[in-house]
Amino acid sequence: MAYSLEKMRARKMRENGMSIRDISQELKINKSTVSYWCRNIELSERQRKNLILKQRKAGLRALLLATEKKKIHRTKETKILKKEGEEMVGKLSPRDLFCVGLGLYCGEGYKSGNEEVGFTNSDVRIIRFMKKWFEKIYGIKKEDFIFRVSLNISHKKREKEVMKFWIDSLNVFENQFSKTSFIKTEKKKIYKDGKKYYGTLRMKVRKGTKLRRKIMGSVGEVLSS
Repeated sequence: MAYSLEKMRARKMRENGMSIRDISQELKINKSTVSYWCRNIELSERQRKNLILKQRKAGLRALLLATEKKKIHRTKETKILKKEGEEMVGKLSPRDLFCVGLGLYCGEGYKSGNEEVGFTNSDVRIIRFMKKWFEKIYGIKKEDFIFRVSLNISHKKREKEVMKFWIDSLNVFENQFSKTSFIKTEKKKIYKDGKKYYGTLRMKVRKGTKLRRKIMGSVGEVLSS
């Protein structure tokens, strides 16, 4: 008797437009059994469209939920890996500072042409590190640095803002900066966040010929090892 009642309920629910899956979950009966009971029930066009729409919404919710779970997992993993990376560095010794700075100079420092000592980069953190490197390792004084900003011409109106950013970030003086170099392009370059664009900074050391030779000696020794 109970079995017949469940079958009647299942058929009634199906006639009202419910999906086989929802009926199965509602009555806690196997999907194949529900499907067999309701095999000869024809849904109206409207009912079929409603089921399709419901399935699509359910699929979208599942996708959004899965995406959110992945995002949460990625955020946690990123924090863990960042922490591990920080712990691997620890406190830099003078030799550590020398080696890291030398590696950066190998990549972005002046190595050919005249015998000037210079370094160019757009990342203020790297510029700050290299300024510290010159000061700590080679005893370069604050006033012996010369700077020049290279800025896309489409940001010419932001020149004062950009100059202030570098002056404040490096704790140096305006008179240490030579005339800004504007990069001309046929089309205005588009930056993801224009307000965070501060161009590229060239940092040179006054009368750096002897220093250049010393640095290049270290570079040569590293590259030949």
